[in-house]
Amino acid sequence: MNVSNVMITDPVSITIPSTKYDVMKKIISNNISGMPVIKNNGNLAGFITRQDILESPKEDQLALLMQWEPPTIRPSDSVEKAIKILVENNIYHLCVVKGNELVGLVSPYELLPVIEAKCSDILVEDHLNRYCIPVWEEMPLELLPTIIKITDHYAMPVLDGKGNLTGIITDRDLFSTTEITEIMTKTELGLGLDDDEWTWEGVKNIMTFFYEEQKLSISSNLVKDVMVKSPTTVYRKSTMAQAARLMRKNYYGQLPVTDNNDKLISMIYTLDVLKAYLD
Repeated sequence: MNVSNVMITDPVSITIPSTKYDVMKKIISNNISGMPVIKNNGNLAGFITRQDILESPKEDQLALLMQWEPPTIRPSDSVEKAIKILVENNIYHLCVVKGNELVGLVSPYELLPVIEAKCSDILVEDHLNRYCIPVWEEMPLELLPTIIKITDHYAMPVLDGKGNLTGIITDRDLFSTTEITEIMTKTELGLGLDDDEWTWEGVKNIMTFFYEEQKLSISSNLVKDVMVKSPTTVYRKSTMAQAARLMRKNYYGQLPVTDNNDKLISMIYTLDVLKAYLD
């Protein structure tokens, strides 16, 4: 199987030059985490993700935020090569090009069916990501931004006082509790007069705590108040094919891994699943 069999053939993209807010609008309205950046002639220039924006909230120009010359692949290349590029570069999007022209996009999600078909004899416990950052359900939400910034983890399992898994919390859950004042939206962000419905909720969802703390207010709730309760888990003795199937069917980027007592032992991410395919 080659890349042309699995790639997204008409990916959302943005043309350079553009601004941060042009990017935000497309990310939010299309419910995506990033997109290719193309030149006026259709050639690939780079890639921009939500995290690129969040890491430099004061920068406005796309050209100064985007990743220039990202890894690419051709439609005729094998899916194995695509998996290898994603894993080795620790990325979640791979642009497909003919010459320099963008013709498609591949993410781990498009490759999960390959894992399902080929990894029925590989166990989850043999490829666990031991770098797992659990948080306590009674922890104030105000602490979560600091943990995310320090660990660079955007999805964390939640435990109760006895170490039982009770939920999972992601940056998206935190976003929904973060309030950006209306005056800031109208003036500093310049979005308050936009006729599109994406502006208010969208800005809250994407800008979050990465704006300076004096510009926003984070809810005083606890983690348990906004976490996703009773998350889907995968047993350590399950196969990678089963984990891939759960991720694909539910569109998950990660799964908590449990032992035979339903205790959390780790987290597994889509890139871990792809890496298992290569080992």
